[in-house]
Amino acid sequence: MLVKILGAIDLLAGSILALSILTEIPFYILIVSGIVILIKSLMGFPKDIGGWMDLLTGTILILTAFVVVPMFVKIIFAILIFQKGISSFL
Repeated sequence: MLVKILGAIDLLAGSILALSILTEIPFYILIVSGIVILIKSLMGFPKDIGGWMDLLTGTILILTAFVVVPMFVKIIFAILIFQKGISSFL
């Protein structure tokens, strides 16, 4: 059950990151989702690649609120976090 909840958080963060490519996302949504993903990354941070992906995605989400992040970086991390979220439901 916990894996599915964490997967849903990944899917939500991936959709927020993907939508930030197309439109302007409010500042607080980017910050809060970035902090949630960063906290989630601390669960398994040094042990597996999923924690590292969460750490980088959370950083990208927070950076998107302050600076212009290149579109290809957002696309790559949105695909990675979507894949991670979908695989947790399988």
